[in-house]
Amino acid sequence: MFNADYKAEALIPDPAPSRNPDPSTFKEYLSWTAAPDFLDFAGKALNNQVVLHNETTQLLSLPDDPKTPIYAIKARLGTRAKPDAELHVGPNLQAPLGAVARLHVNSHDFGIAPIEKVVNEDDPGMGRVLTKGGRGEEFMEWESMKQVTKWTNRVFEFEWGVGRERKKYTWLRTKQSFPGSMREVELRVGNRAEAEAGGECLARWVREDRGNLVKNGNLYLKRRQTKGDEEKRWESVALITFLIVLESAVRRG
Repeated sequence: MFNADYKAEALIPDPAPSRNPDPSTFKEYLSWTAAPDFLDFAGKALNNQVVLHNETTQLLSLPDDPKTPIYAIKARLGTRAKPDAELHVGPNLQAPLGAVARLHVNSHDFGIAPIEKVVNEDDPGMGRVLTKGGRGEEFMEWESMKQVTKWTNRVFEFEWGVGRERKKYTWLRTKQSFPGSMREVELRVGNRAEAEAGGECLARWVREDRGNLVKNGNLYLKRRQTKGDEEKRWESVALITFLIVLESAVRRG
């Protein structure tokens, strides 16, 4: 039953990708990694214990200055005490946290930090690494993101906003380079049906063709009408939900 259901879901055609992002309305980030994107079981031993490289650092920078990161991202495996993904607003992992994510099986949680906490680098609760239930997470605004497709990680939905501004958003795969891969994904307005029917594209990810580093590529974020703090918070929402999609793909292999 599993194989039949998986194949049936996997064979559903991906929706057509949106037009190439217009530089006048989309901001481009270069994504690159500072460590391998896989577990190293090769046998590095210390006192007869195998050392697992289960943390990776991903960096986002602007094309005009690729060596100066705007965001630093920590992703980790095999721990419940710390978030699965951390979005640091700054060039390294000592910068303040803007958002975190906790991944589960088919439903995930993400927290967005208030702006005043993001910019306050002296607050020990919002800087560096959070602990589960520790100071910092209680200041965040938490939402859930669900994987809509049962057997593949091709469609994710979440909601964001307050009152009339609250809307549904969907990350969906628009192109794969091999079965199960996330060659291209887009964030669109609406639920799955609305997004697949051509909902407005708010973000687009295009993975590099060369190599096996699945976190290397180009991420395009659409500039919104909102200004100042709300724009920064939306960018944190778009980025942390994208990281959930990306980490889900990495974990499924």
